[in-house]
Amino acid sequence: MSDQGGVIFNAVVGAGDTFSFSGSRPNEKFQGPAIQLRIAGSPNASIGTGCGSDVEVGDRFGSFTVVAGESKDGGAICCDESDRDDDAPDIRNCPDDRNVNVSSGDGGCTVAVRWTEPTADDDCTVASFTSNFHPGDDFPVGDTWVTYTAMDKAGNKSECRFRIRVIDNVRPQITGPGSMIVPATESCAAVVTWTTPTVTDCSAVTLTSNVPSGTSFPVGNHTVTYTARDARGNVSPHSFDIRVTDDIPPAFTNCPADITVQENAACESIVTWTPPSVSDVCGNPVVASNHKPGAKFPIGSTRVEYTATDLKGNKAVCSFLVNVVTEATPVVTGCPPEPIRVRADERGEAEVTWPEPQATVACGDVPVERSHAPGSIFNIGTTAVLYTFGQGDHTATCSFNVIVSPPDVTIDIGKAVTPNGDGIHDYWEIVPLEKYKDNAVLVIDRWGNKIYEASGYDNERVRWDGRSQQGAKVPTGTYFYTVEVRVQGIVWKRKGSIEVIQP
Repeated sequence: MSDQGGVIFNAVVGAGDTFSFSGSRPNEKFQGPAIQLRIAGSPNASIGTGCGSDVEVGDRFGSFTVVAGESKDGGAICCDESDRDDDAPDIRNCPDDRNVNVSSGDGGCTVAVRWTEPTADDDCTVASFTSNFHPGDDFPVGDTWVTYTAMDKAGNKSECRFRIRVIDNVRPQITGPGSMIVPATESCAAVVTWTTPTVTDCSAVTLTSNVPSGTSFPVGNHTVTYTARDARGNVSPHSFDIRVTDDIPPAFTNCPADITVQENAACESIVTWTPPSVSDVCGNPVVASNHKPGAKFPIGSTRVEYTATDLKGNKAVCSFLVNVVTEATPVVTGCPPEPIRVRADERGEAEVTWPEPQATVACGDVPVERSHAPGSIFNIGTTAVLYTFGQGDHTATCSFNVIVSPPDVTIDIGKAVTPNGDGIHDYWEIVPLEKYKDNAVLVIDRWGNKIYEASGYDNERVRWDGRSQQGAKVPTGTYFYTVEVRVQGIVWKRKGSIEVIQP
């Protein structure tokens, strides 16, 4: 098959096969007035290429039938202008505009939107049908236009446009500080700072507050509120409390020192002083005192105490002593004239008691200090007991000694051990050695070999039954012992012999 420009198709074609061809010059019309069809080199038919040649689908030329044809620009094969394709494709079922809401639970600021896609057809052929979005795509907050464009072979276009409006009706998410407690400073206020809350939203957000960070707050409770408002008018508040506490107690100044005065004829004294001053960072505290200047005080020491309490319950105390003394020297009676002598018990101690001496003055009671009180425990030896009556330069004393002699250690040491199981002298009885906890027992044979040794001998858990330290029975015979008792460093020692009679 050829036009005047050359061969345009050459192939083996079977009966019923379909094939296509175009001019010998790419993208140009057929060359010459006709296309020549040959089979095996022999002419078969001729197809006219001029505008006067009507070639329709279904026309038969020799052994061939036309099943389709089109021009370069999509018009009729005829080159007349009236035969060109000027009709744009038709788009059917274009979706309507739609509004969708952002869901508060989807975790994002976009929404997946689906729709039924439109269709397109054309008088000839739709070359392309494209869209800038597809069903199921995610759309951001705001208006987005979806455009479908259909184009035919002739370059004619049609558009389908609809709007997707994503509406943000979700309130901003605001996260901020929690409540806080802050102590006031000496100005009775506290400057409090905090981290500005964070806000997340799908739209631009404006964050406002009734109080800025760094504000000075007086003592009391205060509420700080932040408001987040997005561009769509959605609003979220966040509030937290600030409690400023008054933890600073009042302060006394010029607290009087201790006061010492002499008694008067009535055995008392009228004492005056300048009351202390008090101040507080938050208001005027309430001041109370157990005594006032000009009050009467008895002989002895009396504590004067001022207490200041502010409105928050914080307290401060100022205290001092008023000492009313007498010039009279006390008269002491009943002081023991001789030392008190006692014997210690097995622990080397003795509980000693005595009638206490007394002292009197013309006015009031006499204060007394004592080194020991009746019923005190005394160790072996001599201990001085001292009573001091009165105070200052007018005192009187009473002293005496408590002499504790060592205990009278009396121990009955058994003479024999007969470990035959009859319950009589089965072990060596040393009575009452158990009362003297610091004791030692040693048994040797006649050659000086150590047979038995123990400390803390108590005739029950620790006792000798005629066996050696290794547990073997010793032979019947005479053995020699040493028993020592130590009481408060004093050693009592006894030596002797003991008979062991084995069964």
